[in-house]
Amino acid sequence: MVDERHTPWVGKNEAVFPLGLILFLAAITLYRAIALYAANLPLFLDEAYYFDWSRTLAFGYYSKPPLIAWTIAATTSLCGENEFCVRTPALLVHPFTAFALFLVGRHLYGAQTGQRAAILYATLPMVFASSWIMSTDALLLLFWSYGLWFLVRALEDDRLFDWLGLGVCIGLGSLAKYTMLVFLLSLLVYLAFSPIHRHYLRRPKLYTALIVAIVTLLPNMVWNTLHDLVSVRHTASNAALDHPLFHPAKLFEFLVGQALVCGPLLLGVLPMAMRRQSGTNGGGRSNEVRRLLLTMSVPLFVAMLAEALAVRANANWAAPSYLGFTLLIAAWFTQPQGTTVHTLWRSRLLVMAVLLNGVIGGVGYHYDALSRAFVGTERVRHLDPYARLRGWRELAAIVQNRLVAYPEAGLLGDDRAVLAELGFYLRPRPPSIAVWNPTGVISDQYRLNADIHLQPPTASGYLFVARGTDFDAVSAAFAKAEDLGRIRIPTHRDSALEFRLYWVQGFVGYNTHNR
Repeated sequence: MVDERHTPWVGKNEAVFPLGLILFLAAITLYRAIALYAANLPLFLDEAYYFDWSRTLAFGYYSKPPLIAWTIAATTSLCGENEFCVRTPALLVHPFTAFALFLVGRHLYGAQTGQRAAILYATLPMVFASSWIMSTDALLLLFWSYGLWFLVRALEDDRLFDWLGLGVCIGLGSLAKYTMLVFLLSLLVYLAFSPIHRHYLRRPKLYTALIVAIVTLLPNMVWNTLHDLVSVRHTASNAALDHPLFHPAKLFEFLVGQALVCGPLLLGVLPMAMRRQSGTNGGGRSNEVRRLLLTMSVPLFVAMLAEALAVRANANWAAPSYLGFTLLIAAWFTQPQGTTVHTLWRSRLLVMAVLLNGVIGGVGYHYDALSRAFVGTERVRHLDPYARLRGWRELAAIVQNRLVAYPEAGLLGDDRAVLAELGFYLRPRPPSIAVWNPTGVISDQYRLNADIHLQPPTASGYLFVARGTDFDAVSAAFAKAEDLGRIRIPTHRDSALEFRLYWVQGFVGYNTHNR
């Protein structure tokens, strides 16, 4: 009887150089870059917000760890402070994530499964979208995928290098998004229940990897300690356990969103791919592979289902689960089962799934051109995937013209979207940016360290772009205040951005009943 502990992963020894895959990933990345440049989309709120963080590098920020700010700072220092350069890291990391899935798939199942996993990943609707948006998800998926690669190598050969690589990936992934800690928890669960690999819980190399991960994350942990655990408390507050905890409509919304994350055909295939594959190549080892991939994917997905039912969960919060799911789906498409007709049917379904996902992604990329061609220039907000981007450049142009009359004035706002978007689009950048925060509640990075009551007095005053603050409250807090009127920027046939503009000088303090 063969000792499973010494049986290699099914495809471990298959050495194939994937030239065709590399060319495919290069081609799709080039297409995305050209389409992104041509679309010339304004920054999303979070992108502008993270860019603002990148101006002042630190080991932590209000709502996220620091890696995204460090990454944006690196790319914009090389190619300039523009939308394309802010988004360049997201554009570039996804092909490397796809290649990591190839490596994992080749090691576990064989080169054909690895190549299909990489192609499936590269054409997921969520990857089409994420390639155009600089978010923490892009970096998280990168380190989660390479963490998987180091993990399967470490479990096979028990080399210190692989355990160290695993620790670095967990640490860097956690510096991208704290969700990476679920990877670590899933790993420990897998080892606890795996009859083949449970013995690693007694091996020092696993704990060496944990120490490396902790040391990598340590600067952010220290920063959080010095800032009253603000990032940790914000992450915990997303659970909103102090609210009513039953929202079936939110669960349904989350599940519908998964069809746009994974693609409808692949989502339909997923339950079959997750089943026990008893008759496939590799025997018991194939089922051990299945156990590994499911354990590294399902806990996060189930947690997000529970979060969606209890409160809410954004569709992308379960994104790392689709790394393991994609490998399982690729294996289901690849492994011979049933008759030749079944094999041919699976091959055609694979092509259909990739093409459908490509169409979904392409429609998103070329939405503006398609909408102009079929419905004209008037947009409807609820049908516009880029609705939240509209109007900020126009607002910046108006505010820029108003600033001419107030040289050296700072920018004051009562909304982080206003401060983040104008902080990016105003040229030159105002000498100071402050937030109006009469309640004293810390709910974003600006309210953490840019409250106007913390700013040094300035004789130049502020141009106050307000979304929800009335003039009476403003005039009571400043020695001088002038109402400069309303700004209304139509963005859609049924929607517009609206603001009030004030000039203020000599902050004397918030009304005490508001604090």
